[in-house]
Amino acid sequence: MKSYAITNLYYSFIASYTKPVTIPAPDGFSPDAGAKLRIIVREGHGAVGFRTEATQKQMAQGKIIAKGGRYFADELKLLEGKPFLDILPQRKL
Repeated sequence: MKSYAITNLYYSFIASYTKPVTIPAPDGFSPDAGAKLRIIVREGHGAVGFRTEATQKQMAQGKIIAKGGRYFADELKLLEGKPFLDILPQRKL
């Protein structure tokens, strides 16, 4: 019999993110001191990725928002058009 404990732990952790939160970026992630990451969630699923925190003023001054995660192609397009979006619509998987 196979154990699915790690898989269940992983999906439970992902699902625990029911709304976006801001967390400190890991050491070495960014040259910016005190960099923060915004967790992006998909409704009904949980965490799917992150983006670096930036204000509209910082973006206007040239700051680039980095993002990573597991997105569908249409979600990536949505995020590119709305860089401050942090809740993606629910979808049937």
